[in-house]
Amino acid sequence: MVLYQCRRCKAGFKSQSEHEDHLMLPKERMCDTVPAEIVTDPEDGITDAIETRLATPEEASAGVWTWEEIWRLIFPRDDEIPDSGK
Repeated sequence: MVLYQCRRCKAGFKSQSEHEDHLMLPKERMCDTVPAEIVTDPEDGITDAIETRLATPEEASAGVWTWEEIWRLIFPRDDEIPDSGK
C-alpha cells in the first residue's frame, strides 16, 4: 500500500522515511517531474484535486457523497461499479 507520493515524479513509498530519502537525493540524481495527467492508475492514490472534492460535500448530488459518486470520481474509466457491501 502506497502511503506517500513524490509530487515531482509521482513515485509511491510505503514509509515516510523512504519518501524523505527520495526527496533528499542530490540534484544530479533528483527525479524528473511528471505531469499529473500522465498518472492514470487510481490505485496509485488519489490526486489532491480528488481529495479536495471529496472533502467538499456540497459537490455531491445530495450534499452527501454516494458510493456511486465516490467510485466514479476515483475510478472514472470503470464501467462497472461494485456493490458497496451494504
